[in-house]
Amino acid sequence: MSAGVAGAEERRTQSPPIGGVFELDLAAVLEAQDAPARFPEAQSVTSGRTALAILAEEVPGPWLLPAYLCDSVLQPLRRAGIPFEFYPVGGDLRPRLDELERSVETQSPAAILVVDYFGFPPAPEDAARFRALREHCLVVEDCVQGSLLELPDAAGGAIGDAVFTSFRKYLPVPDGGLLTGAKSRPLPPAAASLRERLLGQLLRGAWVSRQAEGPEVEAVFLGLLEAGEASLDEELPLEATSRLSERLLARLDLADAASRRRANFVALLEALDGSDAVTP
Repeated sequence: MSAGVAGAEERRTQSPPIGGVFELDLAAVLEAQDAPARFPEAQSVTSGRTALAILAEEVPGPWLLPAYLCDSVLQPLRRAGIPFEFYPVGGDLRPRLDELERSVETQSPAAILVVDYFGFPPAPEDAARFRALREHCLVVEDCVQGSLLELPDAAGGAIGDAVFTSFRKYLPVPDGGLLTGAKSRPLPPAAASLRERLLGQLLRGAWVSRQAEGPEVEAVFLGLLEAGEASLDEELPLEATSRLSERLLARLDLADAASRRRANFVALLEALDGSDAVTP
């Protein structure tokens, strides 16, 4: 018998995680039936980067971005030749709106990006000031980490003229997302661009269910997931949600996913309570 992965027993007996990269069960993938788009009123995209690439084409002027964000946000803007500057964000992840408002007045940007960090939109008083800036430029709300469509009374999406999300950040699908507030356009569904990520998620599912054993399994699926991200870094496809993800989305209980995410966040807060290293 192959050697087990160190720590695998503990990880496999716990509830499956919500967030990060999700495992996929091969049987569920094979059994998924054809289904219409779950959100036909919105522009379908394969990723948040695709949504930003579309907006960059529509709004080619200078953008103002929060100083705290991942480098992948910059990729579509750089490829479109969009100039951008940063506005400050505090250690509490609250934007420094006094400085942002001064920058809007002096720089006249074409667009401002607002990030709902970890799925939490800005505080109500900050949200009102962001909405007021819509009189001066396009306000784009980044909801890639959730809270846009899981519940009827969604917390996110109330600030931006344009809003986008990325399903794979909080649901067990290999790709997908949506964009509102932009001119709709036909895009081919993603296929080859998600090959490595899909294989990695399936292998991770086999490992979690004990259908695949051995210390090399985890390394292989992590390598596949890394390769999938690298392919996005090299080439940014303008594609819609894949047909596979549309089929999987039709089966998902989004409200349950939101409930489990909230439970995980509470557990995280409790684990960090009293820690001097991290401020939740």
